[in-house]
Amino acid sequence: MEAYLPLLDAVFVMGIPVATHGLQPDQSTLTRLVSMKRLIAKCNQHCRLGLDGGVNATTFPRLIQMVDELVVGSLLLHTNDVVAQWATLTSMAKGGQNASRPS
Repeated sequence: MEAYLPLLDAVFVMGIPVATHGLQPDQSTLTRLVSMKRLIAKCNQHCRLGLDGGVNATTFPRLIQMVDELVVGSLLLHTNDVVAQWATLTSMAKGGQNASRPS
């Protein structure tokens, strides 16, 4: 991976198995994020780090501190009010202190 990082604009880590939803990322996912963040810092500081999978109301606040981009999938789409949920997630991602927890 290190050889390709200078060529990339973004790297996404898969947090859960493909085609699943509602699962929490396991410790190996968090370890991979930390390792990839170090590699990006070393090889291409302009490359963005993202996570796809395992993003839910419980994990979102922690994960927004670890990555540049999150695929929010079911966290956004499995809610009664998508617009309000998007506003909440956006506020939290921007460091909003008054944002309520995502539903």
